[in-house]
Amino acid sequence: MTAYLNIKFFSRIGAGKGEKFGGLIMNKKCEAILKCDKCETMFETKIWTEITVGEDPKLDHDIFQDRLNFLECETCGNFGYVLYPVTVNDKESGERAVAIPLFENVALSTDPELAADGFSVIEITDKKPSKIFYDFEDLKTLIHVWQGGDDTSFDPPPAERDIEEGLQKSIINENEAAILRNTDWEKLRIQINEQADVNDGHCDFGDERDVTIDLYLKLMSALNYERKVVPLPLRT
Repeated sequence: MTAYLNIKFFSRIGAGKGEKFGGLIMNKKCEAILKCDKCETMFETKIWTEITVGEDPKLDHDIFQDRLNFLECETCGNFGYVLYPVTVNDKESGERAVAIPLFENVALSTDPELAADGFSVIEITDKKPSKIFYDFEDLKTLIHVWQGGDDTSFDPPPAERDIEEGLQKSIINENEAAILRNTDWEKLRIQINEQADVNDGHCDFGDERDVTIDLYLKLMSALNYERKVVPLPLRT
């Protein structure tokens, strides 16, 4: 499995050749909240964010055996790399590089025998705690929340696993689940856009469509609130 999973160094930064980074050994782990990109379970663990090669034989071994920040999800069994940059220093030469194992996760996810999806970083305490986003849409949602908006976006249809979880947690009943499953969401989305165009962004049908929209938002808001971060140790 590990034959093609070599970490690629995408960019080089920092100290000139021969500099020793002030003689410091920089092996650093940070607390992070990760999301399994297969089952979307969120969990806390520590990940490597900076290492100095030649100082810890085990860390060096992990790099060359493709095990640095390589995890397995205890919920679904998914495995892969954490998508977060790792700064790698060489104490003797003064060279520095930043690695992101993006290609490795792509290779794992496209291999029919492996089908692994890896892990996204949701938040990390590296320097100052901050959230990590992989597209601008999620960033725009957070800005909306920062400015006092609701954090539940309208992005139907709801996944079947969300409906089942809503039933298990008594967020919705069987009748409401049937409404969510049987709604023509694409048609409703078109109608929402059409009404928003003529009502300066507002949408109020005054019929069962409003109930359906509110039901979707109720489910997703409750699930977002109910889903908790669970601890998961870093496997090395």
